[in-house]
Amino acid sequence: MYRRRSLLFRVVDRQTDIPNPDNGAYESGFCRSSSTMPQDTHEAEKESIIRHVSNPGGNWGKSPFLSTSASFLWCMWEAGRRAAQCGRKADEIHILVLDASPLEREGSLRWLNNVDAPYRQWFLGTQFYTWIDNSKEVLVKYAIPSYSILGRVNYVDIQRNSPSFFPVHLKFEDWRTSTPRKKKTKLVYGSFSAREGDVMLRFKANSYAANFATLIDFVNALTGAGTSMPRDVALAIASNLALCCSGGVVGTQPDRVLRENVADHAW
Repeated sequence: MYRRRSLLFRVVDRQTDIPNPDNGAYESGFCRSSSTMPQDTHEAEKESIIRHVSNPGGNWGKSPFLSTSASFLWCMWEAGRRAAQCGRKADEIHILVLDASPLEREGSLRWLNNVDAPYRQWFLGTQFYTWIDNSKEVLVKYAIPSYSILGRVNYVDIQRNSPSFFPVHLKFEDWRTSTPRKKKTKLVYGSFSAREGDVMLRFKANSYAANFATLIDFVNALTGAGTSMPRDVALAIASNLALCCSGGVVGTQPDRVLRENVADHAW
């Protein structure tokens, strides 16, 4: 019997794939480097979240939060970006698949993209507002416990088995103008917006049957021989991917039916 899951995802590589050897948890930089917890007040948390989002590189090792995403599509793009632009080897890049339910019950999640929460308003007028929208960022406070980790997807498996509407090796030319000399530079990998736009067009152009078939093929690849991914988790990943590729409009037809049929696919 399929059990619907609320999933989150986290991209890790050789620099960040470092769980605590004692309990298997992924701990925030602050927890790893300090024995004293930060002030647990609204203002202190607001300051920590703003610093975490606006300066992730310089803030690494100091933040009480860990970044995750509610979008598997964004994580596929981010994994590819790390391989193409950051010199990471594909087999060293993984997407952790997390069960959001226990983290939600424990009050550990900060859904930055939630329109009913105050977080997005803190970044109005900045580039980080768009970042939050694109990445569907969800912060986990202090640590990701091992019992919330359902599995992981290696980027090599995505390269080999990516759905037809996500041609993983397709390159995008993304020209940006830098300041102050206004010199144009070419980004080899391309922006998430370019990738997302291409994927959504391909997804829309495909027939229902084609999208269903490629998603089920993706599920079969994730749960094939030599993998440890539970099938219901793989189905939930495919359902999340369908939601992202349909523009995230919950309840639309036939996308809602597609997500439900993928999630409830009988074997």
